[in-house]
This record gives sequence, C-alpha cells and structure tokens, in this order.
Amino acid sequence: MVTLISAQRHYMSMDGIWIFINRYSKLLNNSSFLTYRRNILKPHLCTVNLSVNSCISKSSIFHIHSIMDSNVFNGPIDKYNGKKIYFCHHLISEEICYYGQSILMQQKYEAQSELFRKCNQIVFLTHHHKNKAIRDFPQLKNKFTVVYHGIKSNYNNIQKSDNILYVGRISREKGITDLIKACKLSNKSLRIIGDIDSPYGKEIQPLLDKIEYTTRNWIYDRSEIYEEISKAQLVVLPAHLDCFNMVGIEAIVCGTPLLVSDIPVFRELYIDKNLAESFKVGDINDLAKKLTHQNPIMNHLPQEYTEEHMMNKINSL
Repeated sequence: MVTLISAQRHYMSMDGIWIFINRYSKLLNNSSFLTYRRNILKPHLCTVNLSVNSCISKSSIFHIHSIMDSNVFNGPIDKYNGKKIYFCHHLISEEICYYGQSILMQQKYEAQSELFRKCNQIVFLTHHHKNKAIRDFPQLKNKFTVVYHGIKSNYNNIQKSDNILYVGRISREKGITDLIKACKLSNKSLRIIGDIDSPYGKEIQPLLDKIEYTTRNWIYDRSEIYEEISKAQLVVLPAHLDCFNMVGIEAIVCGTPLLVSDIPVFRELYIDKNLAESFKVGDINDLAKKLTHQNPIMNHLPQEYTEEHMMNKINSL
C-alpha cells in the first residue's frame, strides 16, 4: 500500500502542492492519505478504512510532501519503515537566495537536507530544481528524478473577456506588483484570484487602487477555475521565483494565451517549448508592452504534461 503524507496546512489549499497531491492521490490504487500537524497524524481522504497505525504498518511506500516530516520540526520521518519518496516542490536554498537568511530559513534548509538524506528517492517537478540540487548534494544525485505535473486536456472555446488574469498566492516572489504596475502603464483591467486578504495583499492595496481590477478569493472547484481561465484574454505568470505553476498548463488546455517571466523554471516548462510568450523578469515596461500584444493560443498539451504520463512516472517509482 502507498501512503501519501503532507502537513495539515495544505488541506483545502489551492496552491500547486495540494493540487498535485489531490490529483494523483485519486488515481493511485490501494492508497491512503495522512495529514498531520504538531506531530499528530490524522487519516484524511483515505481510500481504505484503516487507522493511522495500520496505515503506517501496512504501507510499503510513503510519499512525503512536506519538510514538516523531518526531525528538525519534530516530524515522524523515522516512523516510516517502508520506502520513502520525498516530492520536493521547491528548494529552500532558492527561498534563502530571494528572501535572505533567517533562523526559520535555516531550519527549513536543514529539514529539507534531512529528507534528502533519509528518503530513498527524491522527486523534483522540474529539471531546473533537480540540477540545482545536484550541485548542492552531488553525493545524492542517484536518488534524484523528475516528474512533471499532469492534467487532462479539456479545451473549451468560451467567449473571451478583456481581463488580464492572475491566479496564485499574493506574495512578493510571485511578481504581482510588477503586473499591477504594468497594467497601469498599458491601461489594462486585471482580475486576481488568490488570497487577496493576506498581509501582502493588504500591503499592495494602494497600488491596486490605481488600476481597474476585480478580485475573487480562492476557488476550490477546478471547473470554476477552468471557466475563469477560459474567459480571460491573457493569463500572466510574472514570478521572480516559482516552481511548476499549475496555472500555466491549465491556461494551455483552456485555450487561453500565456505570458510568463523568463525565469529558468518557466524557460524549461513553457518558453523553450513555445507554449508561452515571455518578458524580462522584473522589467515592468517590457511586461506592459507584452500585455498589449496579440498573444498566440497554444491549446495543444505536450505529452509530458498529461495525467497519463504523470501517473506512469509516479507508478514507476
């Protein structure tokens, strides 16, 4: 049996980690899903009627999705006796480079390093992150592999609006302030779907008040997300730092043009595959100019981004 494990804070979250876990957990046979907080494991979304201890004792494979599993955060990593596979959704070392060093960042880095050492296999969502990890942990490179996100293709030809659409967390590394400033320069209307009431969301409110915009809080129904993306004139990923952003491939299957910053992850996932237009990261003038372009629609989903391909890779682990 395969048991999926994640920190409870991801429960009902709309970030890419939860979407990825939720999507493939439904496709695995003979699996259970445990969430935990403060070192207390709780069954959640279990496909088998087992207690926590039974899940742990009967499982031969554990899929781990959070650094909270590590001993650094009093996690239960050493309780898992089967094969341990850590899905590394982002590198803490990149966070440190962007935000700077702190006690919490150092703890997170030590926690992730422990998982790298103790798990049998490490799954990255991009080759960019895998290659960076190899430079940091060359002795562990034989453990490292890559599995891309995968979704079903469901292109819908819906009447487009005039909105520029941003879907995601409202945080500094996501580049949302660049997009707001670019919308002001290009006189474009912006629609934001995300945690707009977050501390950073409140911080950027004065900028928002200078443009035409609408907001919507997190949507938990993927069909509603697809509808929003399908109606948009353009989906923009303006991030300074990101991992495999699900919104990008969702835009592709919805037939909505995609514009992304030219960070290494997006170059790998979208730009080099001719799936999106790009702008120079942090360059507001370049972004504003690209917002007024007639961006091409790319509604062909590459095979490596399909649900079937993702599950074949995960099952082969």
